[in-house]
Amino acid sequence: CRVHGGLELGGGLIHGGISLPIDGGVSTIEARRRLTLGGDATVHVFTYQAETDLAHATGAAIIDGWSANPGIDAAGHLAYGPYATDWGAVFASVLFRLQVDDNTSDNTTVVTLDVYDVTADEILALRTVTRTQFSAPSTYQDFEVLCDLSGRAGHEMESRVYWHDVATIALDRVVVTT
Repeated sequence: CRVHGGLELGGGLIHGGISLPIDGGVSTIEARRRLTLGGDATVHVFTYQAETDLAHATGAAIIDGWSANPGIDAAGHLAYGPYATDWGAVFASVLFRLQVDDNTSDNTTVVTLDVYDVTADEILALRTVTRTQFSAPSTYQDFEVLCDLSGRAGHEMESRVYWHDVATIALDRVVVTT
């Protein structure tokens, strides 16, 4: 898996009563399989700092990111962008590094995260995050959105954080791994 760094194969071998290991060069009823991985196996990681690399419709810069506060800011996109055309045409993991001021008062949706194909005008993946999904207050935590970029090479892509104006939220960065 290019996103998670592992390899998963379905099925298995039934060994027919033969104990493993089997000496080299010996014919047995064991199955032999060859796995060929095609394409570019390079993992690409793109890091976008909230305060410098992304655009904003609400909130303000803070020391380590971008933040919005109820009573001060209006609901809207806390961050969006970067309109990247180099994410490729494979699966992607998009990590949004966020923190909330209070993670226990209710289970209200505080942000909606999505990956958007600007070229095709299509949301590829969407995730809502509630207050109680944060493990602690005022502590950064990663929220992952997985998406399929197949057939989208060269498309303008953006990650978006929509803030619902119900909690103080800070975004540190967005990391895209393809």
